[in-house]
Amino acid sequence: MVGELALLDGSPRDATVTAQRAVSVRLVPRSTFLDLLKREPLAVEGLLRTLAGLVWAGNARHADFVGLDVPGRLPKWLLRHAMPATAGAVAPEASVMLDRSQGELAAELGTTRSTLNRALHDFESLGLIVLDGNRISLRKPDALRSYTT
Repeated sequence: MVGELALLDGSPRDATVTAQRAVSVRLVPRSTFLDLLKREPLAVEGLLRTLAGLVWAGNARHADFVGLDVPGRLPKWLLRHAMPATAGAVAPEASVMLDRSQGELAAELGTTRSTLNRALHDFESLGLIVLDGNRISLRKPDALRSYTT
């Protein structure tokens, strides 16, 4: 979703979004959106849940950027993406398929591609992960977790 805050307050967007792959786009005029909110109270509840989720995620991301360096943010990202949605533990040899470039992941983690690459290779040299193309196998998830606190 892009531009959701502009739907609420009518302000122009303050960022530019560039697609890295083919996307489908649906434009919802603000007047249509506001009419929906007036007619459907459940839509308001859904919107509030979505906004609360964005605030929670933003707070967590901010805490990570302030409290963790790249060797802390990377394992946290890997563990989160390897973990099944219903389980709390990541099994040894769980893997993460990168559906983005290292540059895109570096931007998401608030670092440079070279710093990310160095962290990946450092974790690999410690035997904590195995790099295989776009797949990262987590050899020792518990050891990775120790970097995230």
